[in-house]
Amino acid sequence: MNKTRLYKLTWDFTHSGDNEYDVSHHPFEKDINTIHYLINPELYGIELIKKPIFFQADFSIISKYDYPTNSLRIPIFSKKMIDIVKSLAKDQLDWFDLIMIDDTYLEERFDKNGNLKKEVPINTEFKTFRFKKTEDYINLEQSEYRPLKSNPKAPGRIKKYVLNEPETGFRPMFRTKYIPSSLILTEEVKNEFEKSEIKGCVFNELIYERAKN
Repeated sequence: MNKTRLYKLTWDFTHSGDNEYDVSHHPFEKDINTIHYLINPELYGIELIKKPIFFQADFSIISKYDYPTNSLRIPIFSKKMIDIVKSLAKDQLDWFDLIMIDDTYLEERFDKNGNLKKEVPINTEFKTFRFKKTEDYINLEQSEYRPLKSNPKAPGRIKKYVLNEPETGFRPMFRTKYIPSSLILTEEVKNEFEKSEIKGCVFNELIYERAKN
């Protein structure tokens, strides 16, 4: 069986022409909690994630790009991306609705009860997600890494990746133990994104070796 090509999905930060994110978390407090809740299903219950999640966005950019940059650095997918992933990665994900507020709207956005006012311009076509579980693909014994000072048994920075590829193959899209912040795709998903002309994605190939028995 040929080795599966894998890619880390990141953002195209060059399209906006400035240093601002396309999308910013709103409200801004407790951002770090939201990030942890979304990438660590084994540590945090799904009920901790507030639904829907509010952002403010540059509508001129999110109308053109499927994978917007954002202040939380979480995956925010357009409907085109969602449809592709749902067709390839069934039952892997829990999806969360997002409400994007037009960042040019400067009036009061919420009423005294904390509800979004009806006159506020919004976009609800994007979603984020959380994997139901984190995979355990990295073979730490055969990989080369710099250990964490706080925990020498855990990797701080991995220099050489060695992965345990299941007989059935990697999941089409996944996060894995030891690098849970990285969103990894197989070449199949990458090709589908490219065929559909998804905009805003950068695919960095993950160079790895297969684990030896």
